[in-house]
Amino acid sequence: MAESRMDNITRALQDLTLTGVIPLDEELGRGAYGKVFKVKYCSMICAAKEIHSLLVEAANPEEKRKIKDSFLRECYHCSSLRHPNIVRFIGVFYPERDSLLPVMLMELMDDSLTNYVKQPNIGMKRKASILYDVSLGLSYLHGYSPPIIHRDLSPNNILMSRDSVAKISDLGVAKVVQADSKATKSMLTKAPGTVDFMPPEALKDNPVYGTSLDIFSYGGIVLHVVNQEWPTPTSSTEYNAWTGRVTGFNEVQRRQKYLDKMTGEAEVLKLLVKTCLHNDPTKRPVIAAVFKMLQPLKESPPLLLALQTGCYEITWEKCADLPSPMYHISAVLHDKKVYIMAGDAPDDDTYYHVYCYNITTDQWKQLPPPGHYYGVLQILDGKLTVIGGQDNVTKKITNKVTTYINNRWTDHFPNLLRARSKPGVVSHSEYVIVAGGGKGGSDDIEILNTTQPYQWVITNILLPEPMWAIFPTISDNKIIIVGYSSDLRYNGVYQLPVDIITSSTTTSNQPVQWMELPSAPHYETITIPNSHPPVIMGGNDLQDVLTSDVAMLDESTNKWNTVSSLSSPRFNVAVVPIDSDTILVLGGCTGGEDVAGAKAHSITTVEKGRATLTQRTAAINIPTEDTQCSIQ
Repeated sequence: MAESRMDNITRALQDLTLTGVIPLDEELGRGAYGKVFKVKYCSMICAAKEIHSLLVEAANPEEKRKIKDSFLRECYHCSSLRHPNIVRFIGVFYPERDSLLPVMLMELMDDSLTNYVKQPNIGMKRKASILYDVSLGLSYLHGYSPPIIHRDLSPNNILMSRDSVAKISDLGVAKVVQADSKATKSMLTKAPGTVDFMPPEALKDNPVYGTSLDIFSYGGIVLHVVNQEWPTPTSSTEYNAWTGRVTGFNEVQRRQKYLDKMTGEAEVLKLLVKTCLHNDPTKRPVIAAVFKMLQPLKESPPLLLALQTGCYEITWEKCADLPSPMYHISAVLHDKKVYIMAGDAPDDDTYYHVYCYNITTDQWKQLPPPGHYYGVLQILDGKLTVIGGQDNVTKKITNKVTTYINNRWTDHFPNLLRARSKPGVVSHSEYVIVAGGGKGGSDDIEILNTTQPYQWVITNILLPEPMWAIFPTISDNKIIIVGYSSDLRYNGVYQLPVDIITSSTTTSNQPVQWMELPSAPHYETITIPNSHPPVIMGGNDLQDVLTSDVAMLDESTNKWNTVSSLSSPRFNVAVVPIDSDTILVLGGCTGGEDVAGAKAHSITTVEKGRATLTQRTAAINIPTEDTQCSIQ
């Protein structure tokens, strides 16, 4: 049976073997079993992991087989994992024709969490975001059926991307276990993880443990991130020479000095750490409860990240009404206020409005119009700005960029280099990226670096085809676009590393290979800004039936799955994230073939959608069976 399983793994890895990989002369890390170094594959710089050849050559035949099988399992195992908080597997290659073991290619990360927390002045919200990222990745592993136990979750095995996203790595010692209704159990060898982060049950011979092992390790990671130092536990016993007695200490007591340092904003996490470090595995929290506790502390995330765990659903409540019917709305959040602009009727200037909605007071304030509609609202350098659209007087497509300063609209940023109506606009770091737009759509992209002096630059990157009404999002350092060409039913989805765009400043247009993702199941849908994986809502399905579906791209199956629904079917809604688990959905339309019909069918309700924990989460890491299962 075991030989058959390894044969299957070996055959599967043949399909994952890459050619044209160029090793680079830069080592990233080295350990007792192998090293990690840089390679170039196509235009990407990747990390490559290999086992020391001398280690394999010096082993006896049985040890050699175990080393080979273990590494092949890790490669195969990692190839099936797709999650924003798991280091991405790319493929394998053989450095030489007669190589016994392949080299594993992974996405290149910027640093380990161990080194990352050494930098000074990391705010509590940033720390909470890191811990939240790790909890999401862990939830993904534990949510497998059967669950995957990492077994060596430590700061050394959590890596940080350039944009400070935390990702779990090194799944070489992970185990897959079966589950029943009581507890996940696994009669395994002593856990090979980092001792300071291991629970007591994992350090015994022939231990019985489950996903609660990783939860214990997570408690130690919280201490490490919050205090920015390695949480070395004290001895588990103390001998008193005067009394001749030995005193035992539980795992919380062994780390008490680090708990005492958790003051101020971090104090609310003490209970979480104590429960994670509980000596009794059954008293440790489920992973869903962990990120629920972290949400109030973390930086406003990309939104609705909780949906990717499959443990949350959206519940809706009405919170306001639009001050007037609005069919096509551009909306943006700034300083607890939602700014909206609607102008979908070129021949009806009375339909063109700009409003400010104060979330705290639930009140509307009308602002003067900037002079062009069909543009996109954006916050640039902390200022409300309208990009592109159509001139309110001439009705022609414009390149205007107008900013609201001191209660009036002014020319603060330079105008676009190209006139664009309904372009796609997204911000990333200090850049704002504007793509497509115009009559019938365009295929060019320009960027603005918001560090002065301001200057728009046409990039050498082209969209896959001319598009307008694009809804872009930044996901895991990639720009993902869902947009339309002149055919409104176009629902293609593409992605490209955002760094390729922001580093491209020449004026000659050169083709760039966008990765095509599965087409969206709806058209005239809207992307939730900055959601990852991408989330869309509303629109018409491919049978031209209005839908209320909220769909998420499942990166593991490469399919769009319905994860929730709007309170009612509609298209062209506006959506704004307002905190870690809540969005505002403004308006939308239920029908109408022209401007008058669209206005008549416009929804004036503003609803608050909140991601709430469902009963399904109770099963995430309540392990249940003592049957060991190999990774297959």
